Amino acid sequence: MVALISVSRFIYKEGKASLRGDIEVRRDDASRQLVLRQRDLKLLEGKAPTKTAGSLRAAAKLTVDPGVPPGAYTVQITVRDLLSNRQGSAEGRFEIAGAKLPRAQRLALITLRTFGDAELAAGSVVPLALTVGGIQPTSGPTGAHRIELALQTELLDASGAVVATHRGKLRRGGLLFAPSSYPFAYGYALPSSVAVGKHRLRVTVSAGEAKSQKELPIAIVPKRFAIVSPHLYDAGRLPRDTFRFGEQAFLRFSTQGFKVDKGRCKIAVDLAVSGPGGVFLARKNAAQLSGPRSQTWARVGRFPMQLPIQLPKLAPQAKYKVLLRARDLLASKVITRELSFHLEGEAPKPLGSFRVDKLYVRRRADLPRIKGDTFIGGRRYHLEVLAGGGKLKRVKRATYKLRVKGTLRIRLPTGVALREYKELFKYDRTLTYQPLRVPLTATWQVPSDLPRGLYDLEIQLLDPDRERVSTLRKRIEIVPPGARP
Repeated sequence: MVALISVSRFIYKEGKASLRGDIEVRRDDASRQLVLRQRDLKLLEGKAPTKTAGSLRAAAKLTVDPGVPPGAYTVQITVRDLLSNRQGSAEGRFEIAGAKLPRAQRLALITLRTFGDAELAAGSVVPLALTVGGIQPTSGPTGAHRIELALQTELLDASGAVVATHRGKLRRGGLLFAPSSYPFAYGYALPSSVAVGKHRLRVTVSAGEAKSQKELPIAIVPKRFAIVSPHLYDAGRLPRDTFRFGEQAFLRFSTQGFKVDKGRCKIAVDLAVSGPGGVFLARKNAAQLSGPRSQTWARVGRFPMQLPIQLPKLAPQAKYKVLLRARDLLASKVITRELSFHLEGEAPKPLGSFRVDKLYVRRRADLPRIKGDTFIGGRRYHLEVLAGGGKLKRVKRATYKLRVKGTLRIRLPTGVALREYKELFKYDRTLTYQPLRVPLTATWQVPSDLPRGLYDLEIQLLDPDRERVSTLRKRIEIVPPGARP
């Protein structure tokens, strides 16, 4: 989650400025429970562009704990100007969506599931997702809460006899709130000597004398070259199968059963993400294992991997697939595996024919958007145009070519052109899918010699391959350098 911050009228001293920010997130109810606190965020430090009182737009990333229940929250942002010893604050509201975690009066293992394979070979890791209720966190001297639970996993054979036992801990510290239920993720490694057949995995959580347990069926199969238990995590390190557009996800899986020669192995994994319209992401050799680094995993017989995936932003709301292809280069074997997930959110609608859809204005590419109605002469602005629509030119099987050129003009309200910037926007790519929109970006410096007044900003895009032209016009105000908007 990102909080956008706008600060004005802070002091520049000897050409420098120093701004710090504090952020608090609380429940928007009578309890006003504090769930997040971030101190001394550096908003601006060092050389400033002018010596007059200025303004700043910045973005602060907020990481909310996965144990925070859904509902309405308020965020309070306090900005301190260290050079003038002044501060200002503002408050906003937002809502966390999702299903509420079930509550329990006493310690209980509420949910237990595996988000990996139901059939695994000996030595594999079973990824578990569990929700524990009836928790009573401990509070430290600083007031932060801590969860610590004992975890015991027992592997039972078909007759009910215990084959293997493992003990561990479930820990989570530094919590500003005291949850009664909390989600955890845990990986259980199967013994390498377990026999083939049907088994059950018994998981027991305990705190003092209180205990709760559940069981899961697991089938042990002969070891072969395979991609094992692929699953997607979010930034909070919890497994999910539904994500939002543009979200950061992490793909975890492992390969096993590969050939070992002289204590080493040689593996390569290719990755792709496909959905409506084609392949949105393709990486050849996204993960590789060879040379001296492979000796450790060759002894273990398993190679775990984690690959970051930036999910598409301008795509349909639909079901998607992660495609994995693993190659054992020593044994000349190739295997594939698929994993399905959903993307949801406010998906852009198809445009039909080719046209310019939106214009976004930023002071810099790394800053949040601004309204873009007033431009200061001599300043540089980052412009982003979204365009789409129509069918792309197909150059070969499942491959499309898209070329777009854009010209920016400044006109008087009467239509007379004053300035023209030819081919300021350019987009020339070969795609493996037909996107709903494509972003075209450019840096534009506003002319400093134009008098203050109203103008028309015109952006004209040309698709030469399909002989399509689209124009976007926006009424703007240009003010001289040094003047206040």
